[in-house]
Amino acid sequence: MKIAEYIRVSTNNKGQKESPENQKHMILDYITENQYDYTDLQTGTTDNREGLKRLIQDADNKEFDVIVAKELSRLGRNVELLYQLKRVADTKGVRLITLDSKVDTQDFSIQAMFGLYAWIYESESQRISDRIKSVYQMKYKSGKFMGSIAPYGYNLHKGKLLV
Repeated sequence: MKIAEYIRVSTNNKGQKESPENQKHMILDYITENQYDYTDLQTGTTDNREGLKRLIQDADNKEFDVIVAKELSRLGRNVELLYQLKRVADTKGVRLITLDSKVDTQDFSIQAMFGLYAWIYESESQRISDRIKSVYQMKYKSGKFMGSIAPYGYNLHKGKLLV
């Protein structure tokens, strides 16, 4: 969403020299005070995120008109959860936009791709998990120590524990 600010002074008098800057600050304060910020520091595969729960609840209560995220995967890596958010946005008239231009619920030409991107991000998360597990399994089988500090009574030498 683009926001236009309009600033005007009546005269060129000395007393109004600071007026444009003051008006600008008032407008920026208004925009800042009327934003909703939802931040989670958790994986996108779970729906147990307080920020996301508040986002969905506030969207359902029509507290705002637009949700903006960097990309769909930032909102979630769970198809069911992403569709829940989309349903709430659609029924309440809240626009959902991602900055990577892959999601905009008001652009019908890309709206049909929502399900595909939701599935891709969920699948990507599972593939990453599988890769990490296979690396740990290989290291375990070859006897490599996976910790950072050797347990009491052992020394770490070239990635292996020695008594």
